Amino acid sequence: MTDEQFVFLQAVEEYKRLNNRPFPTWTEVLDILKALGYRKVEEPQDIVVVSD
Repeated sequence: MTDEQFVFLQAVEEYKRLNNRPFPTWTEVLDILKALGYRKVEEPQDIVVVSD
């Protein structure tokens, strides 16, 4: 797990704890990302398919 992934995971866990929720909605996930400082700065790109 990268440092960036770990920070995101911690933020999600904190959100769930503070809001007494078992899991956030996608809208809440976007709010968590924005709270971490993420902003849309580029034009959208195609989604990359990752194979396991």
